[in-house]
Amino acid sequence: MLIYRLPYDMVLTKDIFKCRRCKKIWCVLDFIPLLSYLINRGKCRYCKKSISCRYFFVELITPIVLLVVFFQYPAFSWLFFKFSFFYIICIIIFFTDFETYIIPNHLTYLCIGIGLLESFFVHQYVDRFVACGIGYGIYYLIGKVATYYYKKESMGGGDMKLAAGIGALWGMPIVLLSIYLSFFVAVIVVIPLLLLKIKSRKDHIPFGPAIIIASIISLHYSEEILAWWFYV
Repeated sequence: MLIYRLPYDMVLTKDIFKCRRCKKIWCVLDFIPLLSYLINRGKCRYCKKSISCRYFFVELITPIVLLVVFFQYPAFSWLFFKFSFFYIICIIIFFTDFETYIIPNHLTYLCIGIGLLESFFVHQYVDRFVACGIGYGIYYLIGKVATYYYKKESMGGGDMKLAAGIGALWGMPIVLLSIYLSFFVAVIVVIPLLLLKIKSRKDHIPFGPAIIIASIISLHYSEEILAWWFYV
């Protein structure tokens, strides 16, 4: 529901409990993760209109991700909560940007705020503030150059704030590696879309998912990537 409603500032409205087509109020049984979708066969129980399979997919991958975090880090430690928070934010942003080309400010500001606040407790405030500024600044400069070259807006403010949030949460060199890898991820995704003619060169392609994938890769494999990089 956050993925659908956050881009349109609908989170605190009463409509969160209604089908957006027939406006019927859903019952408690319609909110059971995974099971409700399967029991209702991917449709509203009242108007029988199809419900996006995204709901089922998100409800499936979210607990899997949280279980991986649970077994990877000490239960209910700060790292457990930090990684869980970050991955949930990543899931929401991935789908909102992919579907609506919007990265909600609620989420990026939350990442920036929590990351910078944490930096004072772990005595990394210089590193985190610098990384936050660099994350925003690099994409800002790239966006300006690309806009000048292509004569249209080429990098959204949401991408810049997302990079700033990654910098605030994880510091250096994670933010730099994420920025670097994001362009490789984007190319890997975009080329098949162009070849299959799903997208054309004139179409707007969301960059947020590429940043998210690159940041997750950087978080888990930064040492290996940097070691290989400098070795080569």
